Amino acid sequence: MPAFAFHTYKSQVMHMKQIRKKAFLPALLLISLSVTGCANNEDGRSASDNPDYDLTQVSNKSEISQEIANQAKRTILKKQEVIGARAVNTSDQLLVAIEIRQMDRFRLKKLEKNITSDLEKKFKDKKVTVSTDKKIYLELDELESRLQTKDVSEQKLDKETNRIKKLISDEA
Repeated sequence: MPAFAFHTYKSQVMHMKQIRKKAFLPALLLISLSVTGCANNEDGRSASDNPDYDLTQVSNKSEISQEIANQAKRTILKKQEVIGARAVNTSDQLLVAIEIRQMDRFRLKKLEKNITSDLEKKFKDKKVTVSTDKKIYLELDELESRLQTKDVSEQKLDKETNRIKKLISDEA
């Protein structure tokens, strides 16, 4: 093998080693960021072993007490099939939206009926409405957050609950 050919080969090998060293750090950084990004899926509303993981306590210090809604959510979240609950109450009604585990969606209507009957037994003085619709869940979530910031009067709350109840009956 001629000397210049060996030198060219050796320089190519050295060049490849330098490229590998330079590419190793960005690749390692990219992998660690993607693993960290995928593992950190905690926004306070994701599934966990805690049965109360998706319970948002609405403050009772506002002019409209949401203690009944909070009790309803605690009761509902004890059920294994339920992974999330949102609820709002007025003086005469209780609106509840639930999120069901994927595997239990085949029994959606049965679960909805059972939860409705359980809540009607527990809160006899309230007209209970339960929905498994994601849109209703999001509407009640938004209303809960507005109640938390005391941005809703009693009249506004009645109006919003009637609007949401109408959405539930339109989708049924």
